[in-house]
Amino acid sequence: MSKRSFFNLNHTVAANARQSLKICGLAALLLTQTGNNALAQTTAVKQTTAIAEAVSTKATSPIETEREISVLLRQHLFDPSLLQSEAAHQHLLKQQQLAAQSKDLADFVGKFNQLWRDGPWSHVQLSPRQIPATQMANFVDNMNVGPDAVQLRWTGKIPVLTVNTMMGKDTIQHIHQAYVQLQQAGAQQLIIDLRHNKGGAFAVKPLVEHLLNQPVEGGIFVSRRWYEQQPQNTPDTKDIIATAPWHQWDMQAFWQALVTQPLVRIRFKPEQPIFAGQVWLLTSHKTASAAEMAVAALQQVDRVTVIGEQTAGEMLSQTMFDLAGDLQLSLPIATYIAHQRGPIEGHGLVPDISVPANQALPHALALAEQANAAQVATRTIQRSGQ
Repeated sequence: MSKRSFFNLNHTVAANARQSLKICGLAALLLTQTGNNALAQTTAVKQTTAIAEAVSTKATSPIETEREISVLLRQHLFDPSLLQSEAAHQHLLKQQQLAAQSKDLADFVGKFNQLWRDGPWSHVQLSPRQIPATQMANFVDNMNVGPDAVQLRWTGKIPVLTVNTMMGKDTIQHIHQAYVQLQQAGAQQLIIDLRHNKGGAFAVKPLVEHLLNQPVEGGIFVSRRWYEQQPQNTPDTKDIIATAPWHQWDMQAFWQALVTQPLVRIRFKPEQPIFAGQVWLLTSHKTASAAEMAVAALQQVDRVTVIGEQTAGEMLSQTMFDLAGDLQLSLPIATYIAHQRGPIEGHGLVPDISVPANQALPHALALAEQANAAQVATRTIQRSGQ
């Protein structure tokens, strides 16, 4: 399912890069609205200008747009019963008031997104339409986000793998390449930094699977189809076992599954090369959505210790809907229930070692260095005994 910027886009056609940046900054893609970096502030300024340029000349009014949004919420929100809560009722009243008070459509877009930053659920966003919703899945499956997404560096003998987004074909490739480098270097400790990762898409798969020596149940996405059929029930173990694991790992198939199936089961399988050493996983209150999926899966692995802050608790899956006035609305169409941790939305994940985010890396480095020293001492004793 996390608020909203992206990284430099490259590797593909240069003309698509500028368009990609706009889309990633303005549209909430799949599990989140990806990560933070130095480009985020500049992108935010560009977003304001882009919104005004995109919507200022359109005939539709804020009130008409708000009515269209309300209809889509009633038709597509993953759990229709959420709209019956007092919190949702009050929030939607504020949304109607904003529409009535907005001087024009551009003004409403900005106020709408500000309102939903503290909404009753995450993954709702309004933005200018850059790509039709019907083409968005293919775009997400094939986009590249650039070199800022993944960085592998060494602090002494300790490797630190920073992953700033789960979006991008190149992110998937760079994560895999990082694990190859770790194997070649013979690393025994690994720090994975997700403190600024607000999610994205399927780069979560290699990040998790290169750390597994046996399959791990990730969790299950629960769609509107489930809530329409069994509104009073939460999926139990029997329901999950009866659902075959989903292994297609592309956006088009994923969104189709969420529309046609009540449950979509996520199961991670080991992928070579496997890093079998100790892992220190860093989190913050910004760690969200697909990054939270990774954290929840890896908390089941004994070799992994999570250090930092409780995560954002923004774990829904969304898709896009085209509106009149060349606008696009992102809405959550499924929630996610982690295998051992339960629902993440609204709760977040508690680390094994709680420290402020800015202290997580030095804390992890100290623990990793201690573990390295202990391994060296053990090997020395073993050799002397021989």
